[in-house]
Order: sequence, then C-alpha cells, then structure tokens
Amino acid sequence: MAGLLSRRTGLDPDTALRPGLAAGIALAAFQTGLRRWGDSDGTQTMDELVDQAFAMITPALDFSTGPS
Repeated sequence: MAGLLSRRTGLDPDTALRPGLAAGIALAAFQTGLRRWGDSDGTQTMDELVDQAFAMITPALDFSTGPS
C-alpha cells in the first residue's frame, strides 16, 4: 500500500515517511473497525465503524498539506 501511495503522490518511499505512515494508519483504522464490529456481535455495522475510524484519521492522510 505504501508503494502505491508513493507512486500516486510522487513521493520517494525510501526517503518520505508519509506513504508508509499513511498505509499503516489506514490499515489500523480498518482493523479497529473490524475488531469493534466483531466485539459488538454484529449489532453495529462494520462499514459504519470503519467510516467512523477513517473520519478520525482523515486529516493525517491528507497529502495536500504538511511535510512528506
């Protein structure tokens, strides 16, 4: 995933931290939503939980601002 983000943004994956961090953050958000969905015995929808997680991390994934 970091390689794909690097290609799409033009950032060098060997020197820029952002693609690897963004990939890790995105995977953690998905895993957290999945875990919460499992813990809820399906009473909450997985897509809603994952959407909530991504809403929290969206500013950190914004490649249009900040350092690479």
